[in-house]
Amino acid sequence: MQWCERAERKSPSARTAIMLGYAYRAAGRVDDMFAIWRAAVRREPSNVDIQVDLADHLDRVGRCDEALEWLDRAVAVDPTHHKALPSACELRYRTDRDVAHLIRLVDHWRTHPDHAYADDRLAKACDGSLWLRFVPPPTEMSCLIAREAEHRRPDGWTDRASLGGRARRASAEWEPPSARAAHAAAFPAADIHPTKVPSPDPRRRFASGSVDLWRYDGATAWPALPRPSAAAVTSLRDVASVAWAHPLGAYDRAAGFAGLPLDDLLGLLVHVPPPAGENWRALGRTDPCYWPRFAQACVCLGLLHHRREEPWPASTRRRVLVDIANGVEDWTTDAALFALVTAAWIDPFARGDVAAVVSLRYAGVRKAMRRRPVSIAISVASLVLMTPDIDEAVRQDARRVLGIDGRPSGMDGFGPPRLRRARFGRHRRRTA
Repeated sequence: MQWCERAERKSPSARTAIMLGYAYRAAGRVDDMFAIWRAAVRREPSNVDIQVDLADHLDRVGRCDEALEWLDRAVAVDPTHHKALPSACELRYRTDRDVAHLIRLVDHWRTHPDHAYADDRLAKACDGSLWLRFVPPPTEMSCLIAREAEHRRPDGWTDRASLGGRARRASAEWEPPSARAAHAAAFPAADIHPTKVPSPDPRRRFASGSVDLWRYDGATAWPALPRPSAAAVTSLRDVASVAWAHPLGAYDRAAGFAGLPLDDLLGLLVHVPPPAGENWRALGRTDPCYWPRFAQACVCLGLLHHRREEPWPASTRRRVLVDIANGVEDWTTDAALFALVTAAWIDPFARGDVAAVVSLRYAGVRKAMRRRPVSIAISVASLVLMTPDIDEAVRQDARRVLGIDGRPSGMDGFGPPRLRRARFGRHRRRTA
């Protein structure tokens, strides 16, 4: 540090000030570091790197407002700098949770695909958030009972017949068909069937459409589509083998579904195969119903890769995803909405259309909530908050559903228990 101080006294310049600032940082003299770096900026106002570093350190000590001021100055100097705008977008999102900042970051990244730092900042902004980073965990009673049973006897994805008696404690009330299917796969001996259907009737489609995933026999749902091919099952297990860092990374990973027939993709949604790999089996010992929830989200993202050459408004992928989102109330409802929202992140021309679809479906959820519980309500409200260009009144209502702090009571925002500690392998970041 003495050498740096001597250089600063004898021949002050932006470079000597920068190096002295690093020396002060190493010595723990943070205020001195800030002071000398401000001097460096005065000497060389075009040095964006030092302004970004200054903002980063201000953020680390909790001085976010000052950090944003420096980042705004840096962006004004060089709007194309690889760190300035991504850092500003991430910090602003962390401050007010407005998805518009993330969309600005995504648009910047699309214009500058070589800016890997944008990937890093987007991952940081999305970490710990429902749908941005994690598929929401099941909240239905049957799945909660299944989780409790697994805690009692953590023997993985096999040998569950002896747990059937305990699993029968699950509620006989109506639950989404995917939740019932997940519970049945985890506990084949349970043989639980709902005894009554609530009002408004969740078996009815929300809006007309040509894609029906489930058929009902009274209050019991059955898959309306044949089983997928072995190739489709292999694709799902490959795509779902890792967690994602952000929706764009999830979309890129789902390219593994490209080329599969539409019937295979739809079949995967109602005939979710068991997972492969010890990592998923280990997670199954914590939450045996989570895999189908995650798998359905991956498959819906895969639908975005179906006939990608078709223009969005008249595309098969849009029609099918909207039909699923407007189908019977189910886990596939919000999985399809997530895929639609991801499409809006990627394609600016899809944003107005997706905002309208999400708003209308959310209105249906809110209407049903006035008369009965809706297990996917928290999930759909979270999707509203990540939808670009959605009406502010809809956004504010979703915030009220989620709670004052934007997070529902009893939900830590990190997905299912211990998911953030589960290792699915290294995620593949989006770099192009």
